[in-house]
Amino acid sequence: MLFAVAPTVLVAEASGESAYILHDGVKVYSDNTLGTVIAELAVNTSVTVTGSEQIDGETYYILDYNGSVGYVRAAYVYYAEFYGAELNVRAAKCLADKVGGRINVYASPAEGAEVLYTLSDGVRVDVAECGSEEYYLLIRGDGNGYVKKSEVTEGLSRNQRVALAVTLISVVCVIGIFALIYVQRNKEYIAARKARRNALKKGTDLPE
Repeated sequence: MLFAVAPTVLVAEASGESAYILHDGVKVYSDNTLGTVIAELAVNTSVTVTGSEQIDGETYYILDYNGSVGYVRAAYVYYAEFYGAELNVRAAKCLADKVGGRINVYASPAEGAEVLYTLSDGVRVDVAECGSEEYYLLIRGDGNGYVKKSEVTEGLSRNQRVALAVTLISVVCVIGIFALIYVQRNKEYIAARKARRNALKKGTDLPE
């Protein structure tokens, strides 16, 4: 099932509202020491966020989990405006950092997440917002994943951009060559006319 998601949600605004887990296997910890795992949640599991806390430089949401307190990494949670509605999916293309490059598809929308597989530059994909400012949800028939927003585009792929640049350079070169030929022939024509005029003035034979 697909869900409508808000691109960004402040914890203060969402406190006490239901949120959903982004992927399978998200760990819930018993306290802010992150030493004891009390549960592993499946994708789209509904949870209630009651607050947030910074732990080792990362944001964790505090959950009301089965009547107890739980901690879960904020990057693995999204909020849905209308649970059960369809995602706003749009078509895009993979945008690698170099010609012939590939982009990573991650297991979760977080730095350092497991790389599930890679896709070639220019491959068409379906993406949707997932509550992350840096990642899109990648929707595929063989399983969903997450891609960096900077690595997909609705415009030209890297290969297409380079091909377009090469084409433009080629066109400019061809135009330049024809321009040089035109200038040279024009010079020859002007020189020939000048020679004919001089010959007529002197009464000599005209040059062939």
